[in-house]
Amino acid sequence: AEAYVSVVEEFNATDLAEKLLRSISSAVSISYGKVETCPDTGDSLGIYYWNSDRQWDMPGDSSLGIRSDYYSMNTWCSKFGVPSIIIEHGYLSNPSDAKILDSDENLKKIAEAEAAALADYYFGHTHTFTSERVVDHPSNCTLTGTASYKCTICGAKTGTITLAAAPEEHYWRIASSKAATCTEDGYIEYVCQISYNLSDKGYECDVHSFTEEIIAKGHNYVTIEDSAAGHGYNGLFYQKCSVCGDEIREVREGEPHDYILKSETVPDCVNDGVKTYSCTICGDEYEDITPAIGHDFAEIERVESDGVKDGYVKYRCTVCAEEKTELLSVCSHEFEVTETLPDCENSGEKLSRCKKCGYELTETIPPLGHDYVVQM
Repeated sequence: AEAYVSVVEEFNATDLAEKLLRSISSAVSISYGKVETCPDTGDSLGIYYWNSDRQWDMPGDSSLGIRSDYYSMNTWCSKFGVPSIIIEHGYLSNPSDAKILDSDENLKKIAEAEAAALADYYFGHTHTFTSERVVDHPSNCTLTGTASYKCTICGAKTGTITLAAAPEEHYWRIASSKAATCTEDGYIEYVCQISYNLSDKGYECDVHSFTEEIIAKGHNYVTIEDSAAGHGYNGLFYQKCSVCGDEIREVREGEPHDYILKSETVPDCVNDGVKTYSCTICGDEYEDITPAIGHDFAEIERVESDGVKDGYVKYRCTVCAEEKTELLSVCSHEFEVTETLPDCENSGEKLSRCKKCGYELTETIPPLGHDYVVQM
């Protein structure tokens, strides 16, 4: 036989539990076991901790001290100021215990042994009651408390009275919350744990709650850049919130350049054309490039190869009169090509040399021309 008593010292009935177990063991052949406590192991709200001032348990608040009882009977008896004991009279998995507990006669012996132990514990001495009433459980928002004279030996009560109601004695916990942001309000929702517990266990009462609004904090902007506009370039006013990263960008328009054409060269077959513009206010310049148009070659002479001597074809550009010759060779050329790449202003060159006969063919690659971008 074993017993579970409350973890709360004020309502811990270890002495009575031991007396009951000894009495049971002496009445029937069931071994005397042990007296234990079982602290709370938690639920969806967390582990419950005992608040001795409110005589109530609260989930997830370890600052209160000890963990509350795991077994509901012990917890609820403590809330109402009643010592409690859970007695396990034996184990049906034990054949010896099962045989004893299967007997009505033995069950009666156990009941009589418990009654005798209770009677002796509470009436086997002369009570010494406290001079003043002690609160059994305090009044709160839902329940009216009581107070009694208590025996300093066994804890028996007498002269119980009802305490004044305390409708404002809530026991608040945070049920849900949402933090305020720079632009959105937040909230904290509180629920009274006393009324919540009672309603959850079927007691007919309203669950007391209230919501605290948290006003949006507003942005905390930090200036990243604050530059003035000028001639030919824009300024910028740039701020960023140090909390959420929201940005403010305000472009300050600068005074534009007043460009006029300063000089111009027209493109030809090889060279790009260039228009140079200059600002009449500050002298800033930029160029507008027109790519070279490339040669327009036309055939002017042809001599075919006779199988012994090479032939050729001559071409002349119809624009600039530059000439070039292409060999009509008896050799089946295998060319190796090397290139000198052009840049913005200078032409490149493509040289093709036959590995068999040494014939060379040179081609000019036009300049790329400048690619200007406007920098503000």
